[in-house]
Amino acid sequence: MRERLPDTSAIHWLLLVLLLCGGGFLRYSYMHGTEVINPGGAGDAGYYLRYANNLVQHAVFSKQASTTTPAPDAYWAPGYPALLAALISSAEGAGVDAYLTIRTVQITLGTTAILFTFALGICFMPAPWALLAALLVALSPHLVSTEQYLLSETLTLFLLLASLLLFVRGIQRRSTLLQCGAGIGFALTYLTNPVSLFIAPVAVAVTWLAGPRGPDGERMLTRRAALMILGPLLVAGALWTLRGALSVPADSPTAGSRLLTNLVQGMHADFHSAWRANPRDPDNPATVDLALVDGSYPRFAARLADKFAADPTGMLHWYLLEKPLLLWDWDIRVGAGDIYTYPIFYSLYQTSKPALATYVVMRSVHLWLVAFGVLSLVFLIRHRTAQHWVPLVLYACLAYVSAVYAITQAEPRYSFPLRPEMYLMAAFFLWRLAQVYLNYRERYRGAARPGAS
Repeated sequence: MRERLPDTSAIHWLLLVLLLCGGGFLRYSYMHGTEVINPGGAGDAGYYLRYANNLVQHAVFSKQASTTTPAPDAYWAPGYPALLAALISSAEGAGVDAYLTIRTVQITLGTTAILFTFALGICFMPAPWALLAALLVALSPHLVSTEQYLLSETLTLFLLLASLLLFVRGIQRRSTLLQCGAGIGFALTYLTNPVSLFIAPVAVAVTWLAGPRGPDGERMLTRRAALMILGPLLVAGALWTLRGALSVPADSPTAGSRLLTNLVQGMHADFHSAWRANPRDPDNPATVDLALVDGSYPRFAARLADKFAADPTGMLHWYLLEKPLLLWDWDIRVGAGDIYTYPIFYSLYQTSKPALATYVVMRSVHLWLVAFGVLSLVFLIRHRTAQHWVPLVLYACLAYVSAVYAITQAEPRYSFPLRPEMYLMAAFFLWRLAQVYLNYRERYRGAARPGAS
């Protein structure tokens, strides 16, 4: 079934402008109406800041705390620390507050994501439903709050959304420039969050198999376009690997050791509760297993096999059901809880009734939206449209990232960069459900007319 989506009208763009203003104002108000306790000195934020300071002061990528030249490492991806370093240097040069500068840039990225969500949505569904997804991005308390932390989620969200938008538009318009932009965007996303490594190959594979064809029957995603999209990712991965081989000492922490830590922690269903009780508890089962594994993937595999042998049903339930649900849950586990990664003195959601109203609404519909996003697969399978491949790409990317975190370590914070795509799929489900209802009502009325006459 081929169809042409309704064109956007002036009212749609006016509503989008209002959404951008409202979403930007909410973020600005949150920035000035919330005070975080120790925003840059603890946990992941502290490490990111240390990387950035080492880049600024020593031109070395390292999380080592040292007054002299630190030893380089490859434990974390370089994208977000590089952004922090650039912003800190710029702020110091301009004589302005670096923390304020970073937060301002991040709320700008978050507000722009509202626009990108709408632009991606109208590629495959009518503008009102794309506006719904953009509204959800604008009001999401998780996205609003995380933009105030020195964490990579906001940058990852922006880069991934921009990359997918450029990818879809590049294929639809057969634009070499947009396809190259998508390739660069996917490479930058990988350098910010390595979990995204296979998003571009997944998008290319789905589009190759189910994507559009021209009037002559040829695929609109050509081999040349696929190379332009995947090429920058391959180059970025090769250069980062080469840098690690040439300049990182053998005993320095690497991404492989970080992955192993996540795998070990991820096989313990009680890790989060034990961590919240005491983050430094030496008797935490995950901590004990980390010492037992001692950096060895074979020992990890043996330990995982032992746990499956001892409780196969429980482990399967944990990996196949509980971890995916945990990833898309509301309450942050490794952090202060609720929507807060780090503790706060006070929050805009505690002092402003309008902000609290948006929080209550978003919390009440959150699990429904996740369920709608999952159920959208029903319409992807049964109802094909001219742009069927676009939501299929988004669904495949969501499934891939969810699978990675289900295998490694699931935590609601890790799903934040995928929230716009999830909201788009939820809106897609509601659109298709509304169409089913309208078609049914029309058929019912058509069948009733002969009897009435």
